Amino acid sequence: MEFTKVEHLKVGLPTFPQEIFSFLALENVGTRKNDATYYTAVIGRLNSVSNVVTKSVEEFDKSSDVLMREIIIENER
Repeated sequence: MEFTKVEHLKVGLPTFPQEIFSFLALENVGTRKNDATYYTAVIGRLNSVSNVVTKSVEEFDKSSDVLMREIIIENER
């Protein structure tokens, strides 16, 4: 089993992207073939998205509660 590596980035908030990724229907992947506006990578199939839950996160030596969803992506290899 492989795990995603999470690293702390020491960058200012204005340089942090507001949108990390977005989902694209599989039948629309081909439309991005020659489009340099987007970087498109197929990493798996969306399996499920949880309800919104409150999670405690640590940031800059303090803890706070945030609302988030868990996104489960299947790798069919």
